Amino acid sequence: HEDITDLKLDQYMTSVYRSDDDGLTWELTGDIKGSIGGKLFFNRGSAYLISNLYEYGSLVIRRSDDDGLTWTDPVDEDSGLLFRAGNAYEPPNYHHVPSNVLKFEGRLYTAYENNAPFDWPAGFRAFVLSADEDSDLLKASSWRKSNEVAFPGDPADRVVGWLEGNIVVDIDGQLCSVMRLQPELPDEYFSVETKFAIDKAAFLKIENEGRHLVNDPERWCVDLPGAMTKFTISRDDIGGRYWLIANDMFTGPPRVHRNILSLFSSEDLSSWTRHTVLMEDRHEKTPEDSAYKTGFQYADWQFDGDDIIYLVRTAYNGAPNYHDANRITFGRVEDFRKFSQSGEL
Repeated sequence: HEDITDLKLDQYMTSVYRSDDDGLTWELTGDIKGSIGGKLFFNRGSAYLISNLYEYGSLVIRRSDDDGLTWTDPVDEDSGLLFRAGNAYEPPNYHHVPSNVLKFEGRLYTAYENNAPFDWPAGFRAFVLSADEDSDLLKASSWRKSNEVAFPGDPADRVVGWLEGNIVVDIDGQLCSVMRLQPELPDEYFSVETKFAIDKAAFLKIENEGRHLVNDPERWCVDLPGAMTKFTISRDDIGGRYWLIANDMFTGPPRVHRNILSLFSSEDLSSWTRHTVLMEDRHEKTPEDSAYKTGFQYADWQFDGDDIIYLVRTAYNGAPNYHDANRITFGRVEDFRKFSQSGEL
């Protein structure tokens, strides 16, 4: 990124859509310039969008009080400019994806990283932001930033960095950020069988109301389905299980791919059951071409009564590659708790 005065913020734009018929049709409500990697959430009757102003840029938040038609403008620390980034890849280089915003004991929590020194992914330093849910979320003074935790390295050379944390409360009531771990990949990893560590995660404990983030050595490089790419975990308080939508690396050929998206659940965040495939590539392709051209990824989802609703960044049937999406896909899992009773599909 460059000096903010030289940026054309329409390069970094979030489009907001709304559905009034349970997702059957969608209407564009507006475009927000200067927003990338954003996450929508609701608090105290208002909608919020927390994001970066530009790639690896300042952390900003916007509020809408009219169902997403208009949004506040983060011009300073009293109107949504939370933490300022450095210039021209000088730290801090903030990184954010649509990580969940979790309410816990009166505070809101979400995960971020600072890429400093600038080195993907080894340079990512994990931290969490939190704020009192009753505070003015547009004021920078309302937000608490934890310490940053550098990637500790892996003596076994299984993984080379961490990123894209997901906030959860474990079965012991401990607030955690679950980080996906990135393995060292061969140059032709779409076309070769996997000989390296994939689907590994690390748990970081969030302590003292978001002031401290610490490694959990007992939950380092643990198995987690879909942790090769971004995942979303949430706990269903009614059924008492954790649910996960993520890329299923072990369905199909044993190689890296994002062309299968599956639903999993767990009682303890440790032992997971795969229930059903939500999306898969049904066009005639070789396994290598499918892995390279198709992606159902960065799925974000939430509970909707007895259902799960989800949105997927989708590269399918005409996309230039698996990463560069040409669609956004909406889906619904009806009566999702039935899967926990029937086990694996």
